[in-house]
Amino acid sequence: MKLKNLFLLFFLAGWVWAGELPSIVVMHVENRTGDSRLDDVTLMEIVELYFVKSKSCRVVERRYLEKILSEQKLNQSGLTEKEIARVGALVGASKAVAGAVARIGDRYLFMLRLIDTSSATIEEVVEIQDNSLDRLVDRIPEGVERLLHAKAFREGKVAQPAEKEKVSRPSPSQSASSNVVVSSSSEEESDEAALERLINNVKRKFQQQQISSQETQGETSSTPSTEQAQSQEDKDLLKREKRRWGIIFQFGLVEEIQLWPSSWNFAGFGYGLLTLKNATFVGYEYALIEPEAGVMIGVQMGLLPVVNNFLFGMQMGLINRVKSVGYGFQMGFLNTAEERLGGIQYGFVNTTGQLKGAQLGFVNIADRVYGIQFGFVNTTRILQGVQLGMVNVARENFLPFMFGVNIGF
Repeated sequence: MKLKNLFLLFFLAGWVWAGELPSIVVMHVENRTGDSRLDDVTLMEIVELYFVKSKSCRVVERRYLEKILSEQKLNQSGLTEKEIARVGALVGASKAVAGAVARIGDRYLFMLRLIDTSSATIEEVVEIQDNSLDRLVDRIPEGVERLLHAKAFREGKVAQPAEKEKVSRPSPSQSASSNVVVSSSSEEESDEAALERLINNVKRKFQQQQISSQETQGETSSTPSTEQAQSQEDKDLLKREKRRWGIIFQFGLVEEIQLWPSSWNFAGFGYGLLTLKNATFVGYEYALIEPEAGVMIGVQMGLLPVVNNFLFGMQMGLINRVKSVGYGFQMGFLNTAEERLGGIQYGFVNTTGQLKGAQLGFVNIADRVYGIQFGFVNTTRILQGVQLGMVNVARENFLPFMFGVNIGF
């Protein structure tokens, strides 16, 4: 009965606190990739709309921001933290958000900074990486969500807006640079519809550029030089090779010495004396040292199994590693799924980004838990499940540290 009363008290306190929402302004979100398909204004609108949709804060209307920038004779791009904080304070925001999309090698990076307008300090930075710009756009809400759950954001002071809170959103026929922000009117475009429209526009640009690029290559290849023709042949050969499949039995010794080339896909049974590697592997893969696959569908066993993109099935070894997303089961001394795991990790040390399932081990580490952590030491940033262990840490939970049992919602 006492526990029930305690939960009720937390609920009521949260309900009262929610009446005073922090006011934020979304500043420049810069495209540094050099890819013309994605413009700064669209990026800023997408981030802004996700904040609006969260209903965790009040978002300052764009026209107020543009008015202040005009009066101060400032451009959105290239502002320092002090200038961002000054502009944010002038529009009545307690926090300002700025960010960028950049490219480092073959990976894309999405960054957001949370700036306190009273002290001009960066209070929180979140970043998301992906090797596809298309997928990175889809993951923008993940970055916004991380910022919304940041301690600095949740403890932000409430600022009084410069003018009334309710603002309008333009219709879809208006230009991308128009003053889009918040509206509670059902007659105007909803947050979900606006987000879908913006993201679909970005993807449409991606598709159009890809088609245009293919057409240009087709026109150019009609009268190529000898060197260009050879280069095109090499590319076509590489594409055909990547689409090829080996079946039934795969055998390898080390590095590229194997029955079917590593760039091929394979379905069936594979054995490697030291290493074994394929683009996509469907079936059973074993290598004494390092079995490796881009996408693994089935069972992978060895001393150091590696999946570079997606695992759908089981990994069993001393150190199991999934560099992207895993769905299934990992069993070994150290199990890692860098971005997300849907399933079970069973070992001495288990680590993942987002866990939807269970971690069973001596030390369990996750960024966010939807499920259960069972071990001697369990640690996460956000807990929406149960921790059972000697030491339980959920850094942003209402019970951040507990012995025995910790529960999060």
